[in-house]
Amino acid sequence: MDVGAGSGRDAQWLADLGWEVTAVEPASKLREIAQNHTHAAIKWVDARLPDLVGVNAPGDGFDLILLSAIWMHVPQNYRPASFKRILDLLSPSGTVIITLRFGPSDPERPMYPVSLDELIVLAAKYGVSLVEFNTQHSSDKLQRADVTWTTVALARAVELGNE
Repeated sequence: MDVGAGSGRDAQWLADLGWEVTAVEPASKLREIAQNHTHAAIKWVDARLPDLVGVNAPGDGFDLILLSAIWMHVPQNYRPASFKRILDLLSPSGTVIITLRFGPSDPERPMYPVSLDELIVLAAKYGVSLVEFNTQHSSDKLQRADVTWTTVALARAVELGNE
């Protein structure tokens, strides 16, 4: 599942790799454009965090949930419920990948501060672990000197002996 799929770039890439993709995008015009320019097998859903109403996980849940360039748009008071909902949709062996944007807010699109510490606290609260994250902030692909990114992968804690 690609939450905040936007133009569908990541959803398209996953579909090209053979994944069954549910792309979640609340902006109707963006979603319509993306639907017309992406793989026909991608299932597009009009939903938003924290509830993701109308999103149904297949079988045991999604094996991969991607939140690329979206977490900073979720108000801080909605993040615990958003995080829990994401985990409710995740398969027992699934992975959540979240990109965190650091830098000033775009005046056209309000953003809220994010931190790795916040994700660590949420992960501990809901029984998931950070399985990987880059310790260096990546430079911005749009070459904004004051914007950096970090990527975090989370998975459910594995019980010893049940690997």
